[in-house]
Amino acid sequence: MEKIDNFTQIVKRDLLKIDIYKPDEALSEIQGFLLSIGKIIITKEKTKINFTLSSPEIARRVIKLLKITGFNKSLKIIEKKGRKYFEIEFNILLKDLLNLKIIDENDLKVHFRPKSEEDIKSFIRGAFLGSGVVRDPKKGYYLELRFQKESSIFEIFEILKIIHFNFKDRDRKNYIILYLQDRENIKEFLLYLGTSGSYMQVLENTIIKDIRNKLTKNVNLEMKNLKKTIDSYLKAKDAIIYLKKNDLIKNLSPSLKETIDLRMKYPYLSLNELAKKMGVSKSCINHRLRKIIKLKERFMNEE
Repeated sequence: MEKIDNFTQIVKRDLLKIDIYKPDEALSEIQGFLLSIGKIIITKEKTKINFTLSSPEIARRVIKLLKITGFNKSLKIIEKKGRKYFEIEFNILLKDLLNLKIIDENDLKVHFRPKSEEDIKSFIRGAFLGSGVVRDPKKGYYLELRFQKESSIFEIFEILKIIHFNFKDRDRKNYIILYLQDRENIKEFLLYLGTSGSYMQVLENTIIKDIRNKLTKNVNLEMKNLKKTIDSYLKAKDAIIYLKKNDLIKNLSPSLKETIDLRMKYPYLSLNELAKKMGVSKSCINHRLRKIIKLKERFMNEE
């Protein structure tokens, strides 16, 4: 992650002032931490979740969230290169992770399905507290979120679009970076998360109410569409995994093979973006993915 002065810490302290009492919102924030800096370790013997943080304030935040959600916890302090790191680790049953919908049973990755706009805010706040960076506006405009490559970030792209933030992305070693470089977008984004005064004082914010109204407009309706999009994506992904596992792809048409290859190569692209990359319409992509799902169902019935 790019190292950008102390302004990031000032903004994060603002976010840490936001209290959480509801288990659903606490769980959403934990999922944000998981996708940015957390690890889920699954073995035959046990399943555990691990967070490693350099900030004692953020470590305390994670511990509080775990208490609200009822997870057990153990805190270790380890030394790395002369600095103190806070390692938070706790055991959890795999079935509980699945029941809480923290991970998906098909790929065992974290998938975020919000129930409310507050869940979305909590999730993004956790991701920013975990790996976010924002440059001091006196020196320029830049904000980023960092996610581990093995994470499923398709939902994150869709959520950010729904709340009207056009993040760009780039690869960096083991991470996918989502970033903003526009003054107004950064201001609105931090307002949405709930920063109090630090960033807004510098940017001379005068239209908080209008921005909030703009961001919340039609969110409920669009969240329903998000759920449909995510469910459709997971069904298609499950079908592709089944066809690959059973060596059934070789008999498919070239167009279906191309669709499978690009869907797996770019899991975070929306159907519109995937259609543009393939030079076809969105309805064409939809038709191909439905056909792939039906093929899986047919092969399973023949077994």
